[in-house]
Amino acid sequence: MARSKNKRAKTLHKSAGAQDDEDSRDDREKKKRKRASNLSADVKSPSSVVRPIVTRCRPCTLEKVVSGLTQLQQLDVVEVGFGGLLGLQMKRMVRSILPWLVNSFNGVSCMFSISKGKEFVVTKFDVHDVFCLPMGGGVEIPELKVNRLCPQEDEALKAEWRRRFDVPDNQGISLCKLEARMKQLADGGDEFKRCFVIHALSSLLVPTSNRTVNLKLLKAVEDVNRIRKYDWCSYVLKRLKKVVVEYKKMTTQKHVSGCLLLLQILYFHRLKFQGHVENSGLPLIQHWTDLKVKERISLELKAGGFGKGLLDKVTYPVSDMLHLNQEAQVETCDEDEANDGPPSNNADEGETDIATGGPSPNPTARVLESGIPIPQWWWCFQCECWSPWRCWYRKVRSF
Repeated sequence: MARSKNKRAKTLHKSAGAQDDEDSRDDREKKKRKRASNLSADVKSPSSVVRPIVTRCRPCTLEKVVSGLTQLQQLDVVEVGFGGLLGLQMKRMVRSILPWLVNSFNGVSCMFSISKGKEFVVTKFDVHDVFCLPMGGGVEIPELKVNRLCPQEDEALKAEWRRRFDVPDNQGISLCKLEARMKQLADGGDEFKRCFVIHALSSLLVPTSNRTVNLKLLKAVEDVNRIRKYDWCSYVLKRLKKVVVEYKKMTTQKHVSGCLLLLQILYFHRLKFQGHVENSGLPLIQHWTDLKVKERISLELKAGGFGKGLLDKVTYPVSDMLHLNQEAQVETCDEDEANDGPPSNNADEGETDIATGGPSPNPTARVLESGIPIPQWWWCFQCECWSPWRCWYRKVRSF
């Protein structure tokens, strides 16, 4: 009797255990199905897919170079048209915002879509707003060919640069070698101008993948007098568009070699987050530090994500409006030259006094961080007329 009771108890215990195992198995299957449904929902929603990005844009490399330039070297940088980069203070890129920036930018249409009803087109004038690079009247950048069909003169130019920096054939020139060479050229000069422009392009504006010189651009810096005559703004934007399109086509690609810093600064200035209006003085890059960028991104994430704010459709691009104003001012200058006099300046309007370099509400009159004023007009002794500020740089070096 006792044995039968024990057998019956064991049987009941086993059946209860089996039932518990079944219940736990069902619970696990339900959880698996729930996770699978959530995963499928995430795949269907493009906004929920977070794809990591490794940027080649390295502001820290260029910022280190800029901070160590002498005054003569700074003047050389201004002379070739890259003076806007002297205001660079950022050293790093915050990765958390990069996937959203790339997904928001359409490399085909150049449209940056923050959200529905908040879109703007990125143009070469926006690039000029951020970095104040030369636009050169639309003159395209000459590039060297790097394939086997490369002309002999192109091969000779690359070989000359490799010999100059003691680099074996068929190897890249490290940016570290350019940095060491620029330190030796404390007085500036043509070689320094070439090294700085190539370094700025290869590290920040059209960055390379392995911290080497972009050999395609050697021809563009060969004649230093023509550097500022090229349309560098269109070139930077063209390269950014290309790499973004390639990144979106290749679903497994993580690296983006374009200037993502451009998209970041444009977004910060275009969107009035918490109603705050950023300083629109050119170049825009001078108003941002690592701490300020980190605080801005942190606040936007706390607000529920990027894009929460009003779009500024009036202020930007600043250089596009300045371009139209300068054309009108050139016409006024021609009329004044016909009357044998300089362009009229109304002191009541508070314009910049060229002699003192005082402040002015006129956005075309800028002052470098070094304290050197850039007047809108200057008497050119070479052509004996009132000329725009492009003639001013030669006079500063001669004083």
